[in-house]
Amino acid sequence: MEAWQSVLDLVVERGRECQYSEAATALPGPRAEAVLARSADPEYADPRVWLMTADVLAIFRFHADDEIDFDLDLRELQRQEQLDVFCGLLRDIGRHLGKPVLMDPAGDSGHPVLGFDVIEGTIRMVIDGREHLLDAGDTVYYAATVPHQWFNYSDDPARFLFTSSPPGF
Repeated sequence: MEAWQSVLDLVVERGRECQYSEAATALPGPRAEAVLARSADPEYADPRVWLMTADVLAIFRFHADDEIDFDLDLRELQRQEQLDVFCGLLRDIGRHLGKPVLMDPAGDSGHPVLGFDVIEGTIRMVIDGREHLLDAGDTVYYAATVPHQWFNYSDDPARFLFTSSPPGF
């Protein structure tokens, strides 16, 4: 439950709009313990977090108190700006909780996503013509169909974790 409350606090702290719904009634952002104590009826507790800067909607699902879960329609990530906002949310959550954030596509293999999580060193990435310098602890996700390249121009080693969703793409 502490992780959920931490994520809800982070959303508000980062200035993202948060709306909580019970039945069809919109309410201000909830406390995690109140939501987790509610009925399991999907209409009854449906916290939503809008990432308004790029028209991306993440719908948080309170299925269990020890697992942060949310839905996102990957069709909303058609522009790099939208994907950057989404990646920022994943990065913020992971850093705030001190845990990795994993993506699991819910049956939508038509919109694969790639990710780089820099473990050591600095990596220069060019994604859709935009340059990004990533240091240890930085993460970037992007649509697999977007042109991309990565480089290590230094003599120092650089290590990163590469992820693809769906796995094996």
